[in-house]
Amino acid sequence: TPPLYFAVSDAGAFTADKTKLAATWEASSDPDSGINRYEFSIGTTSGGTEIVTWTNVGLNLAYTATGLNLTHGQVYYINVRAFNNGGTSTVSCSDGIVVDLLAPPVPLMSAEPTYSSGTANLVTCSAVIDPGSGGVTYDFQRATDVAFNFGLQSSGWLPEANHNFAALVHGTLYYFRVRTRDAVGNISSYSAAVNSRQDSNPPTATGYTDNVAANNDPDGVWSRDTLVNFSAVDLDDDLSGVANVHVQISDSATFATILSEGWLGNTTGVRSFTAPALDGSTIYARAKYEDVAGNISDWNPTNTTDGISIDLSVPVANATTDTAGGNNDPDHIISADPKLYFDFTHSDAISGVTDVYIQISRDSAFTDIAKELYLGGPDTSYLFTEGVDGFTYYARIKVKDRAGWESVYGDKSDGIRVDMSPPDPQIQAFYINKPVSPALNFSDTTTATSTVYITITLHDPSGIEFAYISHDNLNWTEWINPAYPGSQYWSPASISWSLTATPGVKTVYMEFKDGVGNRGASSTQTIEYYPLYNVATGTREDKVYPVDTYDEYPGQNKYGVDRTRSQDADRGSSLKLITP
Repeated sequence: TPPLYFAVSDAGAFTADKTKLAATWEASSDPDSGINRYEFSIGTTSGGTEIVTWTNVGLNLAYTATGLNLTHGQVYYINVRAFNNGGTSTVSCSDGIVVDLLAPPVPLMSAEPTYSSGTANLVTCSAVIDPGSGGVTYDFQRATDVAFNFGLQSSGWLPEANHNFAALVHGTLYYFRVRTRDAVGNISSYSAAVNSRQDSNPPTATGYTDNVAANNDPDGVWSRDTLVNFSAVDLDDDLSGVANVHVQISDSATFATILSEGWLGNTTGVRSFTAPALDGSTIYARAKYEDVAGNISDWNPTNTTDGISIDLSVPVANATTDTAGGNNDPDHIISADPKLYFDFTHSDAISGVTDVYIQISRDSAFTDIAKELYLGGPDTSYLFTEGVDGFTYYARIKVKDRAGWESVYGDKSDGIRVDMSPPDPQIQAFYINKPVSPALNFSDTTTATSTVYITITLHDPSGIEFAYISHDNLNWTEWINPAYPGSQYWSPASISWSLTATPGVKTVYMEFKDGVGNRGASSTQTIEYYPLYNVATGTREDKVYPVDTYDEYPGQNKYGVDRTRSQDADRGSSLKLITP
């Protein structure tokens, strides 16, 4: 009986060696006579011997045939037969081994962008199929030169047709290539290289702002309409360039509520937004930036606006007054100096008043403007120092708020006149013993009594408050005008005054002070005082009669003529009539 069956194993399903084949087998047995030897052969069919004829290998359980010239793609079978000592044999065959002498196809590297983002780059290639032994793996390489001499790094053999190279340096141009290997170790050539410059820095800007010319506001903080505009400031990218801007808009500084957001599709960050018509609300915006490589910056305070608030309300300018305490007058109608104080109030409920424009005019219709200017702040008073004597000044204001709204003019002040002149004589400041008729403006030249009547004809728009009278221009008596305030004249016009007792020419000195304190220079009048014991005498034929005869003949003198002026002819003089 032949030896018992035994199994033969070759080196696997495929081999890449065309010069040798090897096999191992189990030991056979023969219960009758035992095993004598094993013989080894190779053929293209099971049991065939056309490649290697039966060769005695003794009792070895393994054998390698060398010096062969095998054909790619051919299946080869390794056969072993066991002989017993009785000369009979049993043949066992391997399951066949295919010779694979060709490498897998060379893969094609996927195109790389001009710039790659971050510090890593996931490179890929086309997947390939090996028609022989299969089991394709990929080996990627990167280098910093096209010859792959510098900065060389390999992925090692990978089953995936991609590899992520890490720790890449910003700004460096990297080259990438790949090769393949099959299950039996056949290795392809390297693919053509591709390259990409590493860009790990996102775009930067010095800020994102609402302080742009398109906004309807003067300070970038308040807008007087709901259309607000934003823009990036100095937006730049140091390598691949800016590609896009993403903006969020909120009415909260923490961006708790997002009113709008999205990619703008521009490289400037310019964004217009119509905010809700909510007076006093504040709109914020923030931006992040993407470059061509795909790097995206983070949200950060630098690229967040400081907020622009909506102010839809016009400020209010209230009435201007001249009742400020600094005015040098008693009734805020007249000033005794050129300094006029005006005060006023204003308001703005939202952004606040930032400037006041004042107009000062010499007429209430504001056609004769003396001065107008912006005060440069939310002032509530103004000192006008250019008043001219005799003019009345009116003032009014309008105001601007921070959003640029401007009010209409508030009510004007009621007028204050500058009076720096003392009371003004019409013809003369005063008279002594003036005739009653308003048309007769002169003083008597003589008097027989020491008591005379002072008639004050002075006028002053500010009113005459005090009169001062003196015999010698040294010692003064003060009179108070009963008609002050309320009249520009002295009333009653005539006041009695006692001359000194000594006969002779008397000079009366008077000074006047108006209602705002202007005191004029001295005015004088003279009259000759002839008391009864020292008068001239004459006869009837002399036709010289004293004025005093009016005491005897009321209303007429001795000539039967109404006394109008004692200086007129035939009307007497200050003489005492005596018997001849």
